[in-house]
Order: sequence, then C-alpha cells, then structure tokens
Amino acid sequence: MPLREGLRLQGKGHPGRNGGPCGDLYIEIGVELSTTFKREGNNVYLKVQINAIDAALGCTITVPTVQGNVEMEINEGTQYGQKYRLRGKGIKDLRTKIYGDQYVIIEVITPTNLTKEEKLSLIYPGTPESEEDYNVYYNCNVVLFYIYFT
Repeated sequence: MPLREGLRLQGKGHPGRNGGPCGDLYIEIGVELSTTFKREGNNVYLKVQINAIDAALGCTITVPTVQGNVEMEINEGTQYGQKYRLRGKGIKDLRTKIYGDQYVIIEVITPTNLTKEEKLSLIYPGTPESEEDYNVYYNCNVVLFYIYFT
C-alpha cells in the first residue's frame, strides 16, 4: 500500500479567467513500499540469505542499500539471525541531515534433498564424487591411518 502525501503551491497553477490571479497547483506524491527493505525511522533493515559454508568460513557479499550496492564482510561463525550494521547507509533525516543505519540480518540456508554424491562431497571435500571412487579414497585413508599409528 503506497504512502500518499499532498502538496499545495499557492498561485502556481493556471492563470485565472479574465486576467484573474493564478490558481493553486496541487501535487500528489505517492511512495511505494519496498519489498526488499523494511524501514523503521531512519534505519533500514534487509534480510540476506547465505549458505552454511559461507556462514561457517566467512565471506564477502554484495549488499543492496538505498544508496547503491556495497561490499560487506561476513565473519566466520555467523549464525542465523545475526545482525550486521552498515553505518550511515540508511535514510537521511530531513531536519538533522544525518543518515540512519542499515541493518543486514543473516539467514543461513542449509541444503536439502542432497544426492549421495553431494553428501559425500560435503563430508569429504575435494574427493571424487562417485561411490566407487569414495570407497577407494576411504580405504586408502584407513590403511594410511593404520600404518601411521602402528
């Protein structure tokens, strides 16, 4: 639902009849609410989804702000619902001329409906994806493990 505001400018409308004074100009301003951002006062809130690996290891993401895109560092060990503050990236206060902040709320997305190969690649990153190659990899590690500790 858009916000609507009216503005009246006296004497700025069409000229009056028979040399009369100019009429008033009425301006209606409509602002559509954003589906991306949520505003509270001069602060802006945004939810961003990242995968579990990026949350665990940390990463750099591009985040939209009302002033344009910015690069943002996600710390390692980030949890679902954690807030990051982008100072001065909110809405400018008309009276004080000071910008509010933007808060980025992290939503960690974990993968679902993984195939067996995808599960294996998460358990043993950098290993072959087929089950046959997995068995060779696994057996080699067991033998090496046994030899190393005996």
